[in-house]
Amino acid sequence: QSRHRSRGPLGWQRFPHLLVVSDYGFRATDLRQGGVGDCWFMSALAVVAERHDLIARLFADTAVNRAGCYCLRFFLDGEWSSVLVDDRLPVTDAPTRAPLAFEGKLAFSRCGDGSSGPSGQMLWACLIEKAYAKAHGSYKSTSGGEIQEALLDLTGAPTLSVSFNDDFDSELLWRSMQEWKRLELPMGCATGGDDTGELREMGLCGSHAYSVLDLREVTLRDHHFRGGGGQC
Repeated sequence: QSRHRSRGPLGWQRFPHLLVVSDYGFRATDLRQGGVGDCWFMSALAVVAERHDLIARLFADTAVNRAGCYCLRFFLDGEWSSVLVDDRLPVTDAPTRAPLAFEGKLAFSRCGDGSSGPSGQMLWACLIEKAYAKAHGSYKSTSGGEIQEALLDLTGAPTLSVSFNDDFDSELLWRSMQEWKRLELPMGCATGGDDTGELREMGLCGSHAYSVLDLREVTLRDHHFRGGGGQC
C-alpha cells in the first residue's frame, strides 16, 4: 500500500468539459495515483487498461453524460455488479503530486497526458476509482490491498499469487511470465517492508505496488539481466 495523503480539505467539482476517454483509447501510461493509498488497485487498473476488451466492459457507456451519471461494472463477491456514480470528483487546494493534478487540483486519481494540459485530461480512471470506492464504502476503505484482489474485481478471472519465499524458483517464474505475456495476461508485482538500500538501488519503493507492462531480457557483459517493465 502507499502512504500518499492529500494535504488540504476536500471539496467536490464537476468536469463536464472532459471526455471519459479520448479517441486513442485507454492507456496505462495515462494513469496517475493521487492521495489515496490505492496503488494496489491502480497498478491492476493500469495493466487491465492495456487490454481494451477488459477495460471497456467496465463501462456501460463511455459517452459523455450530461446528467453526470455513469454505470460501472465490477466482479464483486462472485458476480458482476453495477455501481452508479455521478461525475463530481474530490478536489483540494493542496493535492499530492501537484504538478500532475491538472488545473482542477484533483485530490485522488488523475488520467491523461500531463504534458498536454486540459486537452489531455480524461475521466475514465477517476470514475472507475470512485465507483470502486463506493462499492467498498469510501475512498479510505480502498487504502491498502492486494493486486490479485483488484485483478479479480476488474476482470472476473481467476488470479495467481507468487510469493518470493525460500522455495521461490526464479527460472520457473521467468518462463511462466514469458508465457503469461504471450497470452496477454495482466500482471503486477509488489514490494514488502520499508524502503531499504537494496530497493532504492533498483529504483523501487517499499510497500508499494507496480504494473508489469512488458518483459525484457538483455545481456550485460558476460551476465544476463532479466527484468519487467513497471509503472508506479
